[in-house]
Amino acid sequence: MVYDEALYSDVIITWLGAIGVWSYLDFVHRHRTGSALERRVLFLLYSLCALLAGRGFHWLLGWSWLEYLEMLPATLLPLALTLVAEALVRRHVSMPMKIYVAAGTAAFLLLAAVGLLGKDQPAVLLGLMAFQVSVLVAIGWMLWGTDRAMLKAPEIRLNNAVLVAAIFAVPLLVTDFRDALTWIPRRLGAAGALIFVYVLVRMSYRADTRRILFAEVVTIFLRAAVMAGAFMAITGRLTLQGFFGLFPLSLMFVLVFTIFYRLKAVSVENRGLSFLQWLLHARMSGLDAFAQSLRHLPLAEEHVLLREGDLSRYDAHAIAEHLAAQRSVVSLTRLRERAAQGHASAAEQLIDILERYGMNHVGLVGERPPALLLLNTPLVPGAHLDEIKINLILKLCRVLSSPPLQARAAAAAGY
Repeated sequence: MVYDEALYSDVIITWLGAIGVWSYLDFVHRHRTGSALERRVLFLLYSLCALLAGRGFHWLLGWSWLEYLEMLPATLLPLALTLVAEALVRRHVSMPMKIYVAAGTAAFLLLAAVGLLGKDQPAVLLGLMAFQVSVLVAIGWMLWGTDRAMLKAPEIRLNNAVLVAAIFAVPLLVTDFRDALTWIPRRLGAAGALIFVYVLVRMSYRADTRRILFAEVVTIFLRAAVMAGAFMAITGRLTLQGFFGLFPLSLMFVLVFTIFYRLKAVSVENRGLSFLQWLLHARMSGLDAFAQSLRHLPLAEEHVLLREGDLSRYDAHAIAEHLAAQRSVVSLTRLRERAAQGHASAAEQLIDILERYGMNHVGLVGERPPALLLLNTPLVPGAHLDEIKINLILKLCRVLSSPPLQARAAAAAGY
């Protein structure tokens, strides 16, 4: 096979797009919600993934039957986009739009089935391009003019995300029809698919405006341009042609790894759900019962609950006052620093307690009578979420160790 740089570049770009879409599909399936919007987005993502994977194999191997597998999902994209747009704005598109999308999808699906939709029919390919672009523009216009008073804040964020993705997708989609528009140097439709995935991942937990999101996507293009410039300098191809040869690959790598990073960040945040699930089933009948539930929480499974009797050899009230001033969990390292600074009375006693029980963190869970919770957990620098969880546990322990609210109210009333 004769080496064709443009061909191999197109194949790599397309397969990187398929990898990015598949990674998001896998993430969605591991965090299913069962909503109508989710089902429609999955239909669109599966169509994109099948199109990109099949297209790469067709371009690389050149087998004619692979062209059928490539074109069939391509004809479904306008329908899938329309269904997603309807779910976003919570209303149906206009009847003329329904007829246009349904008729166009059926017509091009039939052409693909009989083998009349391929690179040997440039006029038909241009017709498919016009159909897909017109549907994208119509959807973008509908999202732009949506009455936001009818939508909730999360729906507005998704509306913004898809609108920004549609703006970038239109010119990138056109490049995929290089068989008909031979002047186009590289196919970059896969980048449009990854931008759609990127904004969905990002906007699932950020509340920025369209302008901020648009600027962030532009920043991705700038990073890709810097990467392409660096590769140009390394290879010595400091020409405009060299830039346009390297920029598409750089853009795809930046998009793919940015999506991987975002998905990893969302996965880390979702780990907090396991803590909430544990908290939901934790026993709240008293401090001792709650401490027993900590055995089932990996973050605090190694712990010791010390009551006033366990602190008889120490100045328990001084220790309680010292920890009450901290209002959070205190590490062994921090206690040693405070002891070195002259706060020896309580800090040195706490150091002795932690070393005696082989623990590295301590928190106050009761003042009257004093009670301490010792933990052995590696709170590495930057593990702020784990520290927040531990401080919430301490707060719950203090609530459970305090007298009932009814008793306090009765005592205040003089009963």
